This record gives sequence, C-alpha cells and structure tokens, in this order.
Amino acid sequence: MDRRSRMIHAIDKLRDRLGWGPGVLTPYGRKPLGMRWSRFERMVKELEALEESLFGNLKEWAERAETTRERRRARVE
Repeated sequence: MDRRSRMIHAIDKLRDRLGWGPGVLTPYGRKPLGMRWSRFERMVKELEALEESLFGNLKEWAERAETTRERRRARVE
C-alpha cells in the first residue's frame, strides 16, 4: 500500500471504531454511547489530523500529476 492508501485505511478504521460510516467525505457522527468524552475528543482530533494530512498530500499529488502531464504533452508536440 502506498502512503495515501494507508491514510485512507487508517481514517476508515478510526471511523469504524467511532461507529461512523467509512469515507473521508462522509459527515461526522455522534459520540458513541458509553465512550468517554476525553477518548472521543482524542479520536476526533486524530481523525482530523489524518484527513488534513491526506488532503494536503492529495493537493501535492495533483500538482505533480499536472506537471507530469504538461511535460508529456510538451514532448509530443
């Protein structure tokens, strides 16, 4: 698995532990019954950090893909 796939897997695993649906674009749910607020807040902060890192990396990846596409286009012309 590449870094992006590992982050997505970690996000989905954390969301599952919170009882929420998978996917980085799925809205956050409620605190699970019986879970302490301190643990819930810690897990949400971890989730937010993972998502921030993923979206930042996606921006870099898209920029690299665009640069590569432009270089290939320039070679063909």
